Amino acid sequence: MRYLAITAAAVAALWVAGFGWFLATLPAWETSQHLKADGLAVLTGGQGTRIKAGARLLADGAAPRMLISGVGPDVSDGEIMKIARAEPSLFGCCVALGREAASTIGNAHEIAAWAGAHDMNSLIVVTSDYHMPRSLALLRDRLPDADLVAYPTSAPWGSRSIAWARPRYMFRIATEYNKYLATRARLAILS
Repeated sequence: MRYLAITAAAVAALWVAGFGWFLATLPAWETSQHLKADGLAVLTGGQGTRIKAGARLLADGAAPRMLISGVGPDVSDGEIMKIARAEPSLFGCCVALGREAASTIGNAHEIAAWAGAHDMNSLIVVTSDYHMPRSLALLRDRLPDADLVAYPTSAPWGSRSIAWARPRYMFRIATEYNKYLATRARLAILS
């Protein structure tokens, strides 16, 4: 029983240390300026923040094309254009809506297929800061030779200091950390 308690305490300590590392290494929000890539890959979510950020990058010329991955089948093109606040002409020529992905794993498959179909060697990846580590891990597995540039947006709750003060936000980040650990383990087993 004593060994079980020691093992449980060691696992808990490792998890807490790892979670602290995860929080400390989350990428800064939208810090990269003057980015250039073959394409933009936006993972849906974040109350439209990610789509707006991707549309701004596209309008600024960061890439000639953008995929919004994980668009629900019941969401119209017009709704996405309204969220993006982009010019219809820009949307018509340069934006693809991926409607197949229902998970981050699905996003990685959808983005990799799109990038491959357009011979893209570099992508700017747009998603929330706390979601970026898992998204990049999955994308690197699917696109090992591509140059992936993180363009994190703020999480729906805003400042990380606010997240610390609100248990439901910390629970959400902890859940994402657990998903990240599971993804890393899955990728390690499959490689």
